Amino acid sequence: MTNIYRPPTPRGAAPKLLQALRASIQKILETRYRREAERGAPAGSVESLKALADRAIATIKAITGKAVEGFWELGKQRDIATQAYRRFKIGHRIERQAQNPELATTAMVVGIFLLFEGCVGAGLFVADGKADIAVAFIYGFSVAAINIATGMVTGFFPCRYLGYRLRHQHPEPRDRRVRCTAWLGLTALLGVMLILNFSAGRVRATGSHKNIFDFETVSLLATFDDYYAIAIMVLGLLGGIVAIYKGWTGIQDPIPGYTAAWRDTTEAIAKAAEDIHDQ
Repeated sequence: MTNIYRPPTPRGAAPKLLQALRASIQKILETRYRREAERGAPAGSVESLKALADRAIATIKAITGKAVEGFWELGKQRDIATQAYRRFKIGHRIERQAQNPELATTAMVVGIFLLFEGCVGAGLFVADGKADIAVAFIYGFSVAAINIATGMVTGFFPCRYLGYRLRHQHPEPRDRRVRCTAWLGLTALLGVMLILNFSAGRVRATGSHKNIFDFETVSLLATFDDYYAIAIMVLGLLGGIVAIYKGWTGIQDPIPGYTAAWRDTTEAIAKAAEDIHDQ
């Protein structure tokens, strides 16, 4: 049967309430048309058209009223859901919105640098026959993996907590302890990264992973006479800087707890919208 009323399709994805409105009106009009046709009333008669118009107007009023109530309720639930987020912003005196980094992008960038550092490091180890190819790749990727992992941990934990609640309106005694712990952790992890990359340079300079701190055989200054050893150390430091930055900004917002507050708010709003639509 041909539809006597087919609303035009809006451009883009229509809201769910608009789709429900269109579907209800079309269903009622078709049902009314079918009943009028079964009773023998001409499809184009004044009585038929008037009945269709009255039923359509009543349906529009009912669904529009429900939609307005839904929008008001959604606005109310949205205000409730954003209260914790607003309190977090005000308490920490933050003007910008929370960052919600894409973990897939962070993983891709870190993976590329891990591959780059591992391959280039292996090439530097094997240059001039200082190491076999297999051993060189084991050294290269082992150092790169430890270096990148340490950098990510350094960025995510100590770096993000260096200024923990530093500008908060209501500071607590534990805030200073958290910041001091972050500084200690940062110092320790940076020391680990420096020792790791210096050790990699010593492995290159001495040609072995044994007795790398025996400065009588190969002096400390001799380490920096080997340009390949310097390149390995510089490469490790660059990879560490990238890893620290991505750990600091690529997993969550640099301000601890800000991304979690934003996610809780958006999830609460989405749930409220779903509940209202299902009513």
